[in-house]
Amino acid sequence: GGGMTCGSADTGGGSGCFDGGSIPARGPGAWLDPHIGAWMLSPAEDPPHSLVAVARRFHAGDEAGRVGASAKRGRGGETARGVRPSPDRIAAEALLCLQVMPAIERRLGEARLLRPFYGQEMRLVPVLARMETHGLRLDLDALRGARAEVLRGLGSLEEAGAREAGRQFKWASPKDVGALLYRELGLGGGGEARAPRQAPQADKRRRAGVRHEPTDRASLLRLSAEHPLPAMVSMHRQLTSALGAIASIFRYAEHDRWRVA
Repeated sequence: GGGMTCGSADTGGGSGCFDGGSIPARGPGAWLDPHIGAWMLSPAEDPPHSLVAVARRFHAGDEAGRVGASAKRGRGGETARGVRPSPDRIAAEALLCLQVMPAIERRLGEARLLRPFYGQEMRLVPVLARMETHGLRLDLDALRGARAEVLRGLGSLEEAGAREAGRQFKWASPKDVGALLYRELGLGGGGEARAPRQAPQADKRRRAGVRHEPTDRASLLRLSAEHPLPAMVSMHRQLTSALGAIASIFRYAEHDRWRVA
């Protein structure tokens, strides 16, 4: 019994699961996490941020729509971070998880990824659940050293990137990065080539009248065959994300000394 339920970012579970019971199916001790399956199938793309989005991607649209509508109306229970979802919401997402997993498993099997999915990734689900439940002990001095190393890496990367670009630019600005890669460096057909499928965030920007060349992870991966700068931008984003994660840990260490020490 017990365990974790296939969760979503909306319920505070991130790309993994929240506690409730991630359906030990496919044999004793097996776990299901559609988010991880979707990531394994498209690691270069930005992963869906909710179980409903995963289900829609893998053609479980009707049930996904019902779960999503329930969440928006609040009948699935409060979903604010740190607040446990209601039993109805947990049951609805568990059912949706079971409905979408056959399609994901079929795709994983075709890609020869089913064995690592169950043999490696799903074995980590209960480990991560215990870490989230009980906390973990960290060497904060070592973490300070890691922070200094990340900062040095960012500085070196920014210097090398400026040399490749021929000028300084705003690494955190998709608009500036897009103009540099497509218009100034002429990559991807000089901005004429577009990714075949835009991310939902890009669709929102377009509807709001904000237009710039795509600089999502998949687009940068395609452009990296033409020039070293797109890979540098991807690495810069990873290091910046790591720096933010380290800063979050230090904030938790200040306010939650029972769980982070």
